[in-house]
Amino acid sequence: MAADTEMADENGRERSRSPLKGAGENPDVEIPEAPRKRPRNGKTEMKQQDQEEMDRMEAEWQAQETARKRKAAQEAAKRLMASKRYDPPLFRDADGDQANEFWEETVPGRGNLALSTTNIHEVYKP
Repeated sequence: MAADTEMADENGRERSRSPLKGAGENPDVEIPEAPRKRPRNGKTEMKQQDQEEMDRMEAEWQAQETARKRKAAQEAAKRLMASKRYDPPLFRDADGDQANEFWEETVPGRGNLALSTTNIHEVYKP
C-alpha cells in the first residue's frame, strides 16, 4: 500500500486521503459549485470578438492572396512578352522596312543624322 495516497481510519479500513466533499453526509444538501473563472455572458462576448477577429484576418488573407496572384500574373505576362521580343529589339517604319534602329537626316542634304523614334513600331516574333 502506498502510505501517501491512502490512510486507515479508526476501524482499520483504508480510505482516500482526500475524501469527496459531502460524501457520507446528508444527500439532500446541495453542494455549491465552484465559481467560474469567466461569466457565461463573457464567453459569448469573447466568441463574438473572436469571430470578428477571424473575419478581419480572413479578409486580410484574401487581400494578400489576390495581390500575390496579381503579381504572379504580371510577372508571367512580362516573361511571355520577353520571349516574343527580338534581342536587340526589331522595329518597322511606315514604309514597312525592318531594322534595329532608324536614322534620319536632320536637315536634308547636310549629312547630319539623328536617331528616329517617330512612326516606328516594335516587331514581335510570331
